[in-house]
Amino acid sequence: MSSFSVHPVVEQYDTFAGYAEAHPLGEEVLILTNEFIYEPFLKASAGRAMCCSRSATARASRTTR
Repeated sequence: MSSFSVHPVVEQYDTFAGYAEAHPLGEEVLILTNEFIYEPFLKASAGRAMCCSRSATARASRTTR
């Protein structure tokens, strides 16, 4: 039986923009959030990262039916 362990590293930033500067946010990055957080804090700094929020997903599923 194989096992693995995860060793998290906790970092703290004053803003999401500070985090985005320190860590490249490319197309392969997925950010799960909600619209309340996304609009004021993430939208301008997320770059090419894919952001997915519950309310955006709900709107998309309603429009595709």
